[in-house]
Amino acid sequence: MHIVRYWVDKAVRETDLSEVERLSIDETSFRKGQSYVTVIGDPERRCVIGVENGRDAEAVVRFSYEFDSKGGESGNISHISMDMSKAYKAGCAECFPYAKTVYDKFHVKKLILDGMDEVRKEEQGKKSRNWKWMGSKLLMIPQSRMTKDQEQAKDNICRSYPKTGRAYRMVQMFDEVYRNINTQKAEEEFDKLTSWMMHSRLEPMKKVARSFRKNKEEILEYFENRYTNAFAEGMNSMIQTAKRKARGFRLYESFRTAIFICVGKLQLSYPNPFPL
Repeated sequence: MHIVRYWVDKAVRETDLSEVERLSIDETSFRKGQSYVTVIGDPERRCVIGVENGRDAEAVVRFSYEFDSKGGESGNISHISMDMSKAYKAGCAECFPYAKTVYDKFHVKKLILDGMDEVRKEEQGKKSRNWKWMGSKLLMIPQSRMTKDQEQAKDNICRSYPKTGRAYRMVQMFDEVYRNINTQKAEEEFDKLTSWMMHSRLEPMKKVARSFRKNKEEILEYFENRYTNAFAEGMNSMIQTAKRKARGFRLYESFRTAIFICVGKLQLSYPNPFPL
C-alpha cells in the first residue's frame, strides 16, 4: 500500500486543474460512526479531484489550497453543486467567492419527504409498526412510478389520515415545481408552495418551508443551469463499492488512495517493470 500511495500521490500532485470551472462536493462514509471524508469532483471530466478528511468548512479550505497549487483559479469557479450543508456553504463562500451555489434537487426533495414522514408519524400515533413501515415506503414513491395497486393503497392512506394526505399533496406540488423549464415560473410555483406549507398548520412542513425560504436562492439556481449532484452520487456509489471489496479501510490515507484509484482518472507515471 505504501508503494501504491507513493505513485497515486505523485499523480495527484501533477494533476493540472487550471481548466476546472465547476465543482461538486459530497460526503462519503469512511468507517462506522461519524467518520466521513469530503469528496470534490470535476463534473466536466467526471472524476474526483480532491479528497479531504472530515465534512466541515475546513475540508473545503484545505482543498482550496491544493486547488491553487495545481494551477486552479478560485475566481474561475462559476458553480458548485452540493447538498444543503451549512458547513460546505460557508467554506465555499470563503474560498470560492464568485461561485454560485446550487443545492442538489435530490437533497432538497429529501428535506420535504422527511417533513411529510414526520407528519405521518405524528398522525398515525401508535399503529402497528409494520403498517407504519409500509406506509412510509409507499409515500416515498413518485406517483408517476406507482402501480395501480400502489395508487389505491396511497389513496386509502390519504383518506384515513388527512394531514398525511395534505403533506403528500405538498410533495406532489414540489415535483411540479421542478418540472418547470422557466425560472420565473418555477419561482412563482415555489413561492406558492412555501406559502401553502407555512399556512398548513403542520409544524414539520412549516419547518421545511422556513428552510426553503432561507435557501431560496441556492435552490432556484438549479433552474438557471440544471446542475445536480447526480454525478457526485454516482461516484459515491463506486467509492462505497470499492470500500466493501476491500472490507473497509483502517486509515484515512488508504481510503483516500483507493478513491483516487477508483474515480480519479489519474495519469500514473510509474515505471514499467516489463518493457518490451
